[in-house]
Amino acid sequence: MKRGVELMQAIKTVGAPMSSPDGRYVLYTVVTTDMEAKSQKACDYMYETETKQSRPLTGKRAKLFWEDGHTLICRRGIEGEQGTCLIRLNVETGEESELLRVAEKVDDCWPLEEGRYLLRGTKDYNAPENRQTESWVVHTEYPYKSNGNGFVSGIRHTLFLYDHGEVYQLTD
Repeated sequence: MKRGVELMQAIKTVGAPMSSPDGRYVLYTVVTTDMEAKSQKACDYMYETETKQSRPLTGKRAKLFWEDGHTLICRRGIEGEQGTCLIRLNVETGEESELLRVAEKVDDCWPLEEGRYLLRGTKDYNAPENRQTESWVVHTEYPYKSNGNGFVSGIRHTLFLYDHGEVYQLTD
């Protein structure tokens, strides 16, 4: 009989299922626990409804969005920079190609028509480049997020429109 720690390590949790627009594929995440490293590992898998087979899609958890029935958009950070690179991933061939690169941190992506994408990003209005001065910040709303040391202000979700290479901020 397995002990509590061994049992805990053997448990795999599955979450975040997302079907392709045509229903041929289902993406999901599997999380396993490594008790020795005191960490969890998350990997993305794809289930093919026709073959009834699952296969690993990424070696780690990635933020994925469906562009069409066989193309995923994968979010990646830009090494050494603040910003996001979105990659197209063909789930049938495994081919990757860069879709777009923006200076903003992108959390979600919704394809519109060809060459246009609605992006939801996080903007830190307390970052030095967004402050009114180095010594003060104007708070124009009630704090709503706590970090245990007071409140965290100025971190907001913002909508952006990516339109054929240009980025437009739609909300503050």
